[in-house]
Amino acid sequence: MCSEGGVEVTNLDIFWTTEKVKEQSDAWRDELMPLASTELDQRLISSVTVLMACLGQLQEGMGVNRAAAANAADLAQEVSAHFKTAVTAMTQRLEELEQKG
Repeated sequence: MCSEGGVEVTNLDIFWTTEKVKEQSDAWRDELMPLASTELDQRLISSVTVLMACLGQLQEGMGVNRAAAANAADLAQEVSAHFKTAVTAMTQRLEELEQKG
């Protein structure tokens, strides 16, 4: 699984699914709600726990996106190298044919 700090994606199993975001935010809310002494505290706890879980989902998505972009860049470099090799070989062959002709 991907994470922050440049760790490579080893699989594409998504941890932070929509269900997991709700489940985790509910768990954090239930854990923190006894500490709330006012209605404002309750609302803040509800909001912040959802935001924390959503942040985890966004970080995971960004990690997967970074890995995909890196893979695409590597593939583009490889294709470019193959193209340069092919063009060089074709140019050399054309020069040989011009010299013979």
